[in-house]
Amino acid sequence: MTLKVTIGMPVYDTIKVQTAGSLISALLKDFPYDLNLTFQRGTYIAEGREMCVRSALAAKCDVLMFIDSDITFPPTAIRQLIEQGKDIIGGN
Repeated sequence: MTLKVTIGMPVYDTIKVQTAGSLISALLKDFPYDLNLTFQRGTYIAEGREMCVRSALAAKCDVLMFIDSDITFPPTAIRQLIEQGKDIIGGN
């Protein structure tokens, strides 16, 4: 069974170009999951994260991953974190 993954990004105003590049690279590099991608724009990050959770629940996803709008990461990072099989995990 294929995992259903929500990638949620709370955004105040804009997404950094480098962040968009990291996300695109990760999704194009053999991403074997059903994807629900949600961007929640607003002033308060906590509210944005809550809306991401609501989106993941509505889509009946197995995994929710938050990505901040100003970070970069290697193309394999999302898959590596998911494959850990932990209930909660964070990356540096």
